[in-house]
Amino acid sequence: MKIVTVLLTCMLLIALAGCSSEKTVTKGEVEKQAQQFFDGVAQKQGAASFPKVVCPDDVKAKTGEKTRCSAKGTDGTLGITVTVEKVDGDKATLRFKGDNAVKK
Repeated sequence: MKIVTVLLTCMLLIALAGCSSEKTVTKGEVEKQAQQFFDGVAQKQGAASFPKVVCPDDVKAKTGEKTRCSAKGTDGTLGITVTVEKVDGDKATLRFKGDNAVKK
């Protein structure tokens, strides 16, 4: 399956994990939300789904915090930047942006 080059961004509200003083969004939740977003983009462009999105770590629930994820397809790997846009109570708004090019 080819990776669809994505130049779109999306903001999603997700619940924050944990009860500690440092709130985070778990890597599993970031992966889930990113996968749903990119699957939707792929389907709009005629593909059945998007390759599996993998993120290395949780992300701090603090405005401006970032993490890098990736999705490996048959034509290479697409890097994905995840940015925390806003935190409101126990909700974080995330933005997903695919790199401009796939790395071979």
